[in-house]
Amino acid sequence: MAGRSAYNLKFSRGYFSRLKSHRADDHTGYILSALKGAKSQEDRWYVRHTLIGELVRVGRLADAEKLLLEDVEAEPANPLPLMSLATHYHYSDRVQEARSYIGRAVALAKRTRTLAYATLGQQARVALSAKDWRLLSKTLEDLTAYRHKTGNADCFPEGDFLNRIPRGVVSAKVIAAYIRRRAYLSRIRYSTLYGRGGGTPSNHSVQPTRKKPRAADRKR
Repeated sequence: MAGRSAYNLKFSRGYFSRLKSHRADDHTGYILSALKGAKSQEDRWYVRHTLIGELVRVGRLADAEKLLLEDVEAEPANPLPLMSLATHYHYSDRVQEARSYIGRAVALAKRTRTLAYATLGQQARVALSAKDWRLLSKTLEDLTAYRHKTGNADCFPEGDFLNRIPRGVVSAKVIAAYIRRRAYLSRIRYSTLYGRGGGTPSNHSVQPTRKKPRAADRKR
């Protein structure tokens, strides 16, 4: 990640070294120690969300949920905590709660024109799990129609879920329109940070906190 501080780089090296050599262990103690030493808001955010990921990795889902709920309360104008909590519920097979929170995230992202592609992409995955084909169709239409405000945080519009849509549950025209929109943005080398010609789909995007899908929704 570009712009990472020296503190976060040192922390990351330490964490991943421990993870590589002792994967079965719970490394939350190391992360909590690093969190206490973090001075800047950026450093605290990065370490805290590494802590959430570690809690999930070792099966402490309730502890991770508590931190994510705190983030939602602390940042009511930011769609990212809502999306992160929705992703957590999706990962935990709590699909109805995931649908509720991702709906809130999408509404906020549209209003702020920040992370709308990311939240809509996650809503598509949740809709697939819930077999809510009306929501999935509406989500694809929104992804096609949305116009990003260049410079605001977001990812390139995603398509990993397209091949998992069962035949006939969503209009072929709706799916084709979104495929064409993604192809157009790719062709003009659209960057959410720099606009037309600013990069490739893999560049200049902001990654959500944790986007590990539930097992049933991973790419086949």
